[in-house]
Amino acid sequence: PCAHTIIHVKKESFDHGGTRSLGAEHSDADVMVFMTQDAVPADERLIEKLVHSLDTAQDEAGVVAVAYARQLPAEDCGIIERYTRQFNYPECGRRKSKADIETLGIKTFFCSDVCAAYRRDLFFKLGRFETPVIFNEDMFFAAHAINAGYQVEYVADAKVIHSHNYSAKQQFHRNFDLAVSQTAHPEIFEQISS
Repeated sequence: PCAHTIIHVKKESFDHGGTRSLGAEHSDADVMVFMTQDAVPADERLIEKLVHSLDTAQDEAGVVAVAYARQLPAEDCGIIERYTRQFNYPECGRRKSKADIETLGIKTFFCSDVCAAYRRDLFFKLGRFETPVIFNEDMFFAAHAINAGYQVEYVADAKVIHSHNYSAKQQFHRNFDLAVSQTAHPEIFEQISS
């Protein structure tokens, strides 16, 4: 029998990094999958593909600390959101390491907790998610993992349906929060191209 634990988090105490780390503290799994409530698996093999990426990633190329899924737009989303999904989540997967910083710049650290699998041992070894943080806990973790010699893998075959139809004002606020969170971390973002 499976044991389930439900932890209630009040809206005012929710924190992108802290709340996810709290969930991780209640897990004893070797691999932890973080998903947002509005991400819908595109098929029944999503978790298998993410976990397989972590299982097979311990080779001469290095160890993958986190693997994240491809986000596909919902049928009703607008053209800008479709373009964003296509740009950030292309058809071909990629494993990223320190060697990619020169060519990929900031995209080396790109990762999304909309749907991502983490090796539990490395999650705790690398210090979990930052807290408090308004945004980008996934990207900060990916940057720490890559700078520590680990890798991040984008698994294009692991797919979720996830998109938004933000208004111009909502998109502005999201981009503003993104910029604020990156500005707060010059040790990660100052030396790389965007």
